[in-house]
Amino acid sequence: MRRAAVVLVLLACARHPEFARGERPTVPRDKLPKVVQPLLPGRGIYAAGGGLTSAPWRIRLTLAGELRAGTAKAGGSFVEMTERIKRLDETTLRGVIELADRAWREQREPNLHPTADYDEILIFVDGKDGWLVEGYGPLRGGAAEELVARLRKLSES
Repeated sequence: MRRAAVVLVLLACARHPEFARGERPTVPRDKLPKVVQPLLPGRGIYAAGGGLTSAPWRIRLTLAGELRAGTAKAGGSFVEMTERIKRLDETTLRGVIELADRAWREQREPNLHPTADYDEILIFVDGKDGWLVEGYGPLRGGAAEELVARLRKLSES
């Protein structure tokens, strides 16, 4: 009996973090912007930003913990981007996924003062479900802003 309990605990710990089930806004994955669809993980998070005078950046994180981060020079393009790959430990990954769950479900106020020369987006994908959060400038407030900051910090360390 004790051995069975240990095996169950080990199996539960070995699973990758999942997005929480339940109500969340979604659109079919194929309705997300066509330009980023080839870059989206099967299940995970895509974040990107940049503008006319700032360096474009993007981060892709899978639920298996693979983080791919890219940056280009200011005024450069995503095509010229160099990419780094990093593996997140289980504890860090769980914290990021929990934060992403909050960002996916939070009610965001519209940005009444959009920025023309800089934008940030977050895209959550879970199989055929997806959701796009667009900042029309930097994502400000709530879990979305916190998630972008955490992803960018993780991509730099």
